[in-house]
Amino acid sequence: MSIENRKTVRRLVSHPAQILNPDGSKLLPCTVVDVSATGAKLMLQELAELPQEFLVLFSNNATVSRQCKVSWQSGTKIGVRFIIADAKKAALR
Repeated sequence: MSIENRKTVRRLVSHPAQILNPDGSKLLPCTVVDVSATGAKLMLQELAELPQEFLVLFSNNATVSRQCKVSWQSGTKIGVRFIIADAKKAALR
């Protein structure tokens, strides 16, 4: 049994998404496994080395995307923190 230390609640989802390089070029597809206001867990189709920061495109028409920073990686599972959410939190302090 694990203790939940997150400050925001994560919702379980199973949503296809795309990981883009910082320059905007497509890197690889993924599945969003859970998501919160500050981050998400992504599942890759295969083991891959990713840059520390990248863009996740949550919709096909590019209307929903988030700049992300890798928090952890275990095999094909990756935890990311939304960079914009970090900036907003810092502005509120």
